[in-house]
Amino acid sequence: MILEVRDALEVKKTLNLINYKNCLETLKLMAFWEKRLRTSELMVRKNALQTVGLLNNGLNTGLISKSVFHKNKHLRKAARNVHTDLDSYNPFRFMEDNFDESFTKLDKIRLHATLVKRYNEGRLPKVRLLTG
Repeated sequence: MILEVRDALEVKKTLNLINYKNCLETLKLMAFWEKRLRTSELMVRKNALQTVGLLNNGLNTGLISKSVFHKNKHLRKAARNVHTDLDSYNPFRFMEDNFDESFTKLDKIRLHATLVKRYNEGRLPKVRLLTG
């Protein structure tokens, strides 16, 4: 429900970001989802990653560190997507290393959505063109 209200207010350009973050804190939503990130059950962890990404309230990279290199490709991809979407320090580090072995059309869509979001926020890195 909070996400629906947030999205509706964003469309109207009337979202008070401070109030939104205070609601998340008061209702202890981030703490709840961060606790679920610590579980060993993969589907619970993947769902928690996706929800943290939707809440868009910053990222504790330490919480997802186990997931970004996990052997389960679905969990790993979800964690890397959330990292790229929310991290403010080095969000594109997985692109610098390499892409996952099975980079699918869904992965391309997720990456595109993240790049569009970062572009709209003015948070894309500067690109240096190499001349020969």
